[in-house]
Amino acid sequence: MEVISARQRRAARTMSGEGESQLEVERRQIRDKEAKIRRDIEEEARLRKITQEKVKRRSRNTPVVALVGYTNVGKSAFLNYLMKKEEVKSKDLLFQTLNTTSR
Repeated sequence: MEVISARQRRAARTMSGEGESQLEVERRQIRDKEAKIRRDIEEEARLRKITQEKVKRRSRNTPVVALVGYTNVGKSAFLNYLMKKEEVKSKDLLFQTLNTTSR
């Protein structure tokens, strides 16, 4: 972290008056560090939650299937066959996105 003196802050027009005392500078730096640590902890908690969800999904032994192809020729029919009902209505379009379904 870079220490900026009151004179430098005044030159940058970020403050006016006499400037910060050394105590105020140190308090501001501590607050900034604390805020960064809190953000890092929140990000780590978010990533940990995502990882735990992935592990749970894998432990259920549920197969994951992806239908990939240039056009939707056959993909819609195959998905309907797997679902055992006419759930996917297809149009003959390039790069048509089929609705995701989980059962």
